[in-house]
Amino acid sequence: MDKTKSSPEVSDLNALINEMIAYWKTIAWRIFKEIYPFSEPEEFEQRWPQTLDTFFLMETVSTAKALRRVSKGRDN
Repeated sequence: MDKTKSSPEVSDLNALINEMIAYWKTIAWRIFKEIYPFSEPEEFEQRWPQTLDTFFLMETVSTAKALRRVSKGRDN
């Protein structure tokens, strides 16, 4: 099977996204430890995927609202 290589731009974008997710995870971990100071790291790791999904959903809704405001009044 022929696997095509990603262009440098795509690789850079993937690296940036991974860096952003790591940053958000650090913030989420800090908040989690404030709320649940005696919790185990495994508890956070179990909750992290849902937290990330929720964050992406919130960002998607926010972006959609912003785009709706920009497109109001335009003839499409």
